[in-house]
Amino acid sequence: MKKIYISLKTGTLIMLAFLTVTGCASMSKPLAKSNQNLRQEYVNNHSELSKEIKQAIINAKVIEGMTEEQVVASWGKPSKINEPFTNQFGNYYGKLWEYNRLMAIPVYINFENGVVASVDNSLK
Repeated sequence: MKKIYISLKTGTLIMLAFLTVTGCASMSKPLAKSNQNLRQEYVNNHSELSKEIKQAIINAKVIEGMTEEQVVASWGKPSKINEPFTNQFGNYYGKLWEYNRLMAIPVYINFENGVVASVDNSLK
């Protein structure tokens, strides 16, 4: 029986290929700085936005009071959407959007009455 040795470099390349094929490398995440032009275009086309909301979108942030559309403009589509629920501790949550970021704790955005009520990375 022959033993096969894989160099660290080759092993790393194999792992990266595996992650890409399985989808881990393409998980939903807040929009990268390279998408600054898309965020700026959204803000330019929505003059009704408050100064605070405009700044949040331009800086790829999500703040309380933003609509679902504004969150998508800032961070893109969520990886998962949960309908309103009450957790095991009796805490009620409106619509809950989950953003998964590679190698990071998921971020949860809680919507109530169509606007962001809270942004949290520790709901689960």
